This record gives sequence, C-alpha cells and structure tokens, in this order.
Amino acid sequence: MKWKCFLNNFNFTSYEQFLDYTDTSFCHINKETTIKQQQIENQVENQLGTKIENQIENQVEHQVEHQIEHQLEHQVENQLENQLENQLEHQLEHQIENQLEHQLEHQLEHQLENQVETKIVREKKREDSIKETNIFKLTGQQLCNKTGNYKGVSWCKEKQKWKAELKMAYKIAFLGYYSTELEGAKVYNDYALYINNKMGTDYFLNEIEDYITTPRNIPEENKQIVTDNKTSKYNGVSYSSKRKYYVAGIKYKGKSYCLGNHKDEIECAKLYNQQAMYYNENFYTEYKLNDIHDYITIAKNIYQEIQDKKIEKKTCQYYGVTLSKRNDKYRALLVHNKKQIHIGFFENELDAAKAYNKKASELNSTTNSKYKLNEI
Repeated sequence: MKWKCFLNNFNFTSYEQFLDYTDTSFCHINKETTIKQQQIENQVENQLGTKIENQIENQVEHQVEHQIEHQLEHQVENQLENQLENQLEHQLEHQIENQLEHQLEHQLEHQLENQVETKIVREKKREDSIKETNIFKLTGQQLCNKTGNYKGVSWCKEKQKWKAELKMAYKIAFLGYYSTELEGAKVYNDYALYINNKMGTDYFLNEIEDYITTPRNIPEENKQIVTDNKTSKYNGVSYSSKRKYYVAGIKYKGKSYCLGNHKDEIECAKLYNQQAMYYNENFYTEYKLNDIHDYITIAKNIYQEIQDKKIEKKTCQYYGVTLSKRNDKYRALLVHNKKQIHIGFFENELDAAKAYNKKASELNSTTNSKYKLNEI
C-alpha cells in the first residue's frame, strides 16, 4: 500500500515505469558524473602539465643562466690573467731594457773616461818629454816613434824607458836605461867625451843647458854596480835573504830559468856550470863558467830534469786521483752531474784509488752511471 501511494504521488502508473525512470535518471546522473570527472581530470592534467612545464622552464632557465654566468666568469678570469701576464711581461721587458741601457751607458761612460784620462796622461808625458829637451822642437814623426832629439838616446818599447848607447867601431856600447831622455843624453855625453879624450875620436856631444859634461867610463861603472849588488861571487848564483838559501839560475834568450837552491853557494855554482856548459855545447852560446876548485863540470840540462821530476811527481796512474799541492796528499774525487764530489785525502794513491772505486761503483748502481773503475 505504501509503494502504491508513493507511485501515485509521482504519477507513476506502475512499478516498471518507476524502474525505467530511475534507470534513466541514474544513467543521466552517471553521464554527468563521468563528464565532470573527465573535466576534473582534464583540469588536473592541464594544471600538472602547466606546473611541469613551468618547472622545466625554470630549471632550464636556471641552468642556462648558471652556464652563462660560469662562462662569463671564466672568460673574465682568463682575460684578467692574460692582461696581468702581458702587463708583467711588459714591465719585466721594460725593466730589463732599462737596466741594460743603464749598464751600457755606464760602461761606455767609464770607457770614455778611461780613454780620456789615458789620453791626458799620454799627452802630459809627451809634453814633459818635449820640455826636457828644451832645445829642439820635436817633429810629428819623432812624437809618433819617440826617437827623441838627443844623439845616442832612443826609446825602448820593451823596457818602456830611454836607452843610451854609443856606436864605436861597428860595436855598440850599452850605457843603460833611464827614465827620462835628458838623463840618457847626459850619460851619453860623459862617455862620448871619455872616448874622445882616450882614443882621440870626435864624437858629437849633445847641447844640454846648465850641464857640465864630465868624462866617465860608463860601461865599467855599470859593471861595478852589478858586482856590488851581487850576493855571491859565482855567476848565476844569488842569495835569498827571505828564504835563507842560495838560488841558482840562468838567463837564456831573454828568459830566466831557475836551476834549484842550496844552503851552500858552491853547489848552486855547480848547477849553473852544468846548465851553462849544456847550452854552450848544444846552442853555441858563450856562457862563462865558474872556477870551482877540484870540480870537473859535466854538461847537463838541469832545468829539464827539474821539469821532468815535477811531472813524475804530479802524475798519477789511477782514475779520479790527483796529488794535492796544499798538503802533499793524494786526493780522490769524481764529477757527477757537472758537480765535483770530494771523496777525501789519502797518504798513498792506492788508498785514494780504492776510495774512488767504491764511490764510482755506488753511483754506477744507483744512478746508472758508467764510471771507469781502477784495476787494483
């Protein structure tokens, strides 16, 4: 009864009609619900898509900005580094150029000053030399060659002094070396007057103002001076007051050669005699031998024997071993990487050679070197 009343209220004639209506209504409702769900889903998808796109865009923009900033920073750093390097190189080059220029200028100024000073000194000496003559005016050729104006006086380049001499009967009488031309001229005048008086010659005398020529045998006076200055009566022997012994020596072709030393001057005289006789026999010299009682001179090349002994003493047969002059001991050493390695000093060369072998073997094994080892 209740269902019938309900159906009558809604104008439904039957229960089937009601069921059809409800089915239709539910279908309509389901369609609307489905449509709404689809709309909601579409909205959600659109919103999510929009958010995702925005996020992706933001991320891409952020990454691009970060990359651009990083690239810009890197470029700026490189530019600054290059600028600093260029500036430093330019500054260094400029400083080096300035230093070199300053050094060159200083050197040139110093050289010019030295040249000017040397020229002034030479001119002064030349002027003094000209003033000394006080008689004739020197010509340009005389100034160049320093031949001087006085007879018997000439300039010696080797001694850097004025040499006085007199030519007599195709021989030259040497009168000595002097600091000034005027001194040489005075000595020449004295000896020339001595020869004129003794031999009746007519050698020309130089005109020297305020000087009275005195006849003197200059060569004999020079010989006497040499004799007085001798410390030994024997030729080629002199006494060293500092070392307290006699020294033997000989002069050959302008060079002096030491022949040894001894506390007894006779022993030194014997050495001189042997060397002098050797030169006389082999090189046709005319050295005067010393007269030594109960001694027969035998020709010997004493100087060469001394040199041979020095070579024998200094020479060593082992690698890396030398004789030290300071302490007269054998020194072991080797050169590694362009540096000298001192191993030590030893009393005999065999110990030094063993020490060298030990160090060389060590370096050969550790550094792949190829040092030669001594055969002991």
